[in-house]
Amino acid sequence: MKFDISIQTDEPFAGDIDRALVTEAAAEALALYTEHDSFELGIVITDDETIHSLNRKYRGIDEPTDVISFAMLEGDEDFVMPPDDTLHLGEVVISYPRAVEQARQQNHPVKRELAWLVVHGVLHLLGYDHETDEDRGAMQAIEGEILDRIALD
Repeated sequence: MKFDISIQTDEPFAGDIDRALVTEAAAEALALYTEHDSFELGIVITDDETIHSLNRKYRGIDEPTDVISFAMLEGDEDFVMPPDDTLHLGEVVISYPRAVEQARQQNHPVKRELAWLVVHGVLHLLGYDHETDEDRGAMQAIEGEILDRIALD
């Protein structure tokens, strides 16, 4: 499998982000998508203010959230795809302060929370959702399997 994962981290968090972990989490989620073997996506790690603005503008929800995915494979827009064999998935935007807070609340390491947010966001790019209890259960099971394969020690 070939992938191009662009990671952009806002300056205040740059020293806190394990880029290898973020890449590994995304790659493990991408491994589920067997119809393709070449992917491109972006991951942005930002603050609550930025993700709040995105959540309000694109989802109509006036509050911050932990992760938002902008999938190029869904919606009514017809995106022009480059004429290559690479599947261009979109962007995952993560609030690092939310990851820190949620890790504290759940009493586990921030790197585990960050890995989960990356996996969760990439699964959304691949078409997974959690609108129903059945979908939520299936997505959580897949997330658990992926996280079990990631070196979080």
